[in-house]
Amino acid sequence: MNGLKGVIRELRKVMPEKQAEARRSLEQIGQDLESKSVNLAPLDEDTLRSSANSHVDDLSVFVIYNTPYALRMHEDLEYTPQHSGTGPKYLTKPLRENEAKYFRKLFADLVVKQ
Repeated sequence: MNGLKGVIRELRKVMPEKQAEARRSLEQIGQDLESKSVNLAPLDEDTLRSSANSHVDDLSVFVIYNTPYALRMHEDLEYTPQHSGTGPKYLTKPLRENEAKYFRKLFADLVVKQ
C-alpha cells in the first residue's frame, strides 16, 4: 500500500457491509481536513474560506474550494498573505501533516472494530 491512496484502493475491495463504515470514516476525515485547511487558507478573500466543502464519493474523499481563484491561491508559492499562518498549500500542508492519523483512523474503524 502506498499511503492514503493505497488505503482507498484497498477499501474498494472491502465487502459491501464495510463500505458504509468506510464512508462514515472518510466523511469524518474529510471534515477534519476541511477544518484544518480552512484555518490555513488566506483571509485576503473571505469567500475562499466560506467556499470550502468536503464530501465522499465512491470511497474517495474530496475537499473542494469553490472559487475561481482557489487553485491560484493554493499553488502560488510567491504569494505573500496579509495574515501570518495563512497562505499557499493550505490544503496540501494539513493533508501531509495528518496522513498517518487518517490512515490509523481508517484502520481502527474498519479493522480493529471487527
